[in-house]
Amino acid sequence: MIYSERVITRLDDFDCSARLKPSSVLKLFENCADHHADAVRDSELKTPMHSAEWILTEWSLNISRLPKRGETLFAETYIRGKAPCVRCEREFRLKCGDELLVTGQAMLSLLDVDRGRVVRISEELMNKYGPEQDGIFDMRRSKLRLPESFELSVPFALRRSDLDYNRHVHNTAYLDFATELIPDEALSCDPLSVRIMYKRALKAGDSPVACAHNDAGLWTLAVMCDGELCTVCEVDCRRK
Repeated sequence: MIYSERVITRLDDFDCSARLKPSSVLKLFENCADHHADAVRDSELKTPMHSAEWILTEWSLNISRLPKRGETLFAETYIRGKAPCVRCEREFRLKCGDELLVTGQAMLSLLDVDRGRVVRISEELMNKYGPEQDGIFDMRRSKLRLPESFELSVPFALRRSDLDYNRHVHNTAYLDFATELIPDEALSCDPLSVRIMYKRALKAGDSPVACAHNDAGLWTLAVMCDGELCTVCEVDCRRK
């Protein structure tokens, strides 16, 4: 079952060239997924005895072009996979009319908050979403690897505005942290793809460091804290 909605953008979703920022694409997709979950009354079905929350382990974006301010946009999303399972894929499309601008995928697991462990996603919950079996992305993608070294490492401070209601840094903020290290000229054109893998959440009081490695336009960026990897991000800015 594919859920679709018209996207309402805000002024701060766009960069100085009036292009939708990649982190804003993640926010639009995230909101679309949340509205889809509300539509199927997800919160009533997770676990009968314990509170459970979806946790995000990976984002992927393939970008044909980033939309400009003023374009009429629609987002689509659906769940992909079979139950019972320990994780599932949620796929996304961002469109302007018939033009497909961005495709996305979020890798999700269900966390039992009370017991602090991942639980199986039930057939009952999956069936509410009417999962699709065909997808845009490969379900067995390779893991992102850190380079042997980084050319640039920059400490930065967390702001209160970076934190969400869990007092953790919200998942979309890591892309902004990382891309601050990419020069303007490398981002003058739309990136071709973005991948993010999450290892540990930053929280209030942490002192993170952003690191960058450039391999001919393929940027590997990491957010570290106390020597531990929090997030690794790959941004493909290569041009033929």
